[in-house]
Amino acid sequence: MIVLHYGYGVTEVILTGFISAMIQTVAVIYIQYKMNKATYIKYHFNLRITRIYLVYCLPLMFSGVIFFGLNGLERWFLIIYVSFNDVALYAIAFKFALILVLLMQPFGMWWMPKRFEYLSKNGANTTTEITHISIVLLCVLTVLVCYFSPFFIDWFMPPSYQPAKEMVYILAVIFAIKELNELINLGALVKQETKKLLVINIFSTIIGVTMIILLTPYYKINGVLIALIVAQSIRTLSTYWLSQRCFAFPYAIKKNCRFICYKCRSYRIKPISKHHIITFI
Repeated sequence: MIVLHYGYGVTEVILTGFISAMIQTVAVIYIQYKMNKATYIKYHFNLRITRIYLVYCLPLMFSGVIFFGLNGLERWFLIIYVSFNDVALYAIAFKFALILVLLMQPFGMWWMPKRFEYLSKNGANTTTEITHISIVLLCVLTVLVCYFSPFFIDWFMPPSYQPAKEMVYILAVIFAIKELNELINLGALVKQETKKLLVINIFSTIIGVTMIILLTPYYKINGVLIALIVAQSIRTLSTYWLSQRCFAFPYAIKKNCRFICYKCRSYRIKPISKHHIITFI
């Protein structure tokens, strides 16, 4: 706020984010060190254990780096092919859709490390039930974000940003698919198939980037949205297939698909619109 008040540029604003992140990192390291010291926990370096961890973790780390192609690179192409005003609209819609990820974080921070313990102690059925609950929670939050984001844009943004409302719905669905991928990848993680997850991320990113390159010059922002939703869907479906092949969880896929098909027939969905996306979810 101080930097903006005195009229500094984008570089200074980004620098403030870097400073705040460094302060947070130092504070967390200090707090962790104090807690370890209070509980007499000492750090021991073991080359064999470190090698095992790196074999498991490095593919996941590279997956995050590679996935930049579907979460940041598209804005570079938008800057080339659309106006700065359209890029600003996309950025605003992106930020409001990102609320879905933030709303899912408390549950994810509890469940993501806990699910391995649940699987070992309570079995696949209990773990699957909680995963079903997490998917229902994701769907509910997606509906809420799709419904309330346009109201917040109306209230807090100038009139020139109103067209961003039309993009929020698709971006929220894209984020929902991305979050779904994190909820159904347990089988691959249990069997330590992180290298195959890396291959899936590389493959889906190549498809997404290729579609962005081909579609953005002709369809502008719509081309980017189509590329993202296709790439994210391929990534999630591939992750589901791999995870189920590694460890078969009894997901109620057929029941959910029948329910969705019934709802689609009931509402006689034709063209895609905000109401139809919410109804489908």
